[in-house]
Amino acid sequence: MSQTSASSTSTNRGGRGRGRGWWRGWRARGGNFNRRGSRGGNHRATVPSTSSSNSIQGVQKTQLVQTHLQIVSPYVGWALYLPGQPYSDHSPVVDMVQSFEKYFVSWNKLYDWDDIEQKGFFVVDYTELSSDKTIQDNIPDLNVQLKDNPEKVLACVGLAMHQIVSHKHQQDLISVSTELGGTKEDVPQYCAQQIFARIKNFGSPLALKSFKANCFGKFVTIKGTVVRVGNIKPLCTVMAFKCASCSLIQAVNLPDGKYSLPTSCPGDDCRGRTFFPCRNDAQTRTIDWQTIRVQEIMSDSQKEAGRVPRTIDCELTRDLVDACVPGDIVTVTGIVKVNSVDEGRGKSRDKCIFLLYLHGNNVTNIKGNKRKVKDGSDNYGLAMDFSMKELYAIQEIQSQPNLFHLLI
Repeated sequence: MSQTSASSTSTNRGGRGRGRGWWRGWRARGGNFNRRGSRGGNHRATVPSTSSSNSIQGVQKTQLVQTHLQIVSPYVGWALYLPGQPYSDHSPVVDMVQSFEKYFVSWNKLYDWDDIEQKGFFVVDYTELSSDKTIQDNIPDLNVQLKDNPEKVLACVGLAMHQIVSHKHQQDLISVSTELGGTKEDVPQYCAQQIFARIKNFGSPLALKSFKANCFGKFVTIKGTVVRVGNIKPLCTVMAFKCASCSLIQAVNLPDGKYSLPTSCPGDDCRGRTFFPCRNDAQTRTIDWQTIRVQEIMSDSQKEAGRVPRTIDCELTRDLVDACVPGDIVTVTGIVKVNSVDEGRGKSRDKCIFLLYLHGNNVTNIKGNKRKVKDGSDNYGLAMDFSMKELYAIQEIQSQPNLFHLLI
């Protein structure tokens, strides 16, 4: 019985052993089968063909890169007014510039092209501009665009005038060249200096009590008395920088005169990060800069008891400097901007408090201009700044025989 059981046990163990061995063999054969399959031509042809097709598609993807052709602008001063913005025939900016060109050409008797080129600015009466039929048909929302996006509109107005002045000067050069026996191709392309548009009579003056944060970036008009005039200082708008590694000089625009260093060197194979300003370089440009402080003018009904009159600082540049003196009554039109407030010894760079100011676009000196009038035709203009009650009071004081006792 024991022998039988032992033999049966050994038989079972052997079966199990053979089973395990057979299983291992089957797995081994399966492994050999897999390895042979991997070495087989069919499998080998399938996998590389997929990878090669992917690589070909990758090469095709890298080769099919969309590029944009740079369209040459017909405006010689495009880069002066719209730097960094590519030219497009169907751009709304181009349509706006063309509309302003038509307006200036239709009213060419009002403008002296040579005088505008020499001075570098021209004055546009917004009342006449907005009432023109060409402007109303092509730019019906001009008032909204000028108020909300003044920099773009002013650039378009200036570019339109710049194109007309440059084209006229170009035609004069061609005429002179033809008289001397030359041809049109012998005359190089002429580009006038940057011409700035000065807008006057834009809406009613804004009260200084409404001069708040919601006016930031808007085009507004204010009226008041000049109470402070600063000195004229040079403001750098373009600074030339020299690379410390390769000595290459590049020009960097400084919007609103805010100093900033270049981020990289444009030179080939140069990784320089250190730059030195070149203030005496020909590419460095400076303009005249001045600040004035304007105080609000309030009538008797608008005066608030115990309150100091409000004031606003205005920045004047280029031809606008030295346009007024303290005591003048001026109307200033410009763009509302902000300056950071630096107060105290522990001032931080991350302060979020700013001060509103007006970057002047045009200054109309009401009282100052009347002083320059030699004849008496416009002397009544000074009286327009006083109420009838004040004029009667002045007349009453003038009629007094002894004015000294009124000073005590």
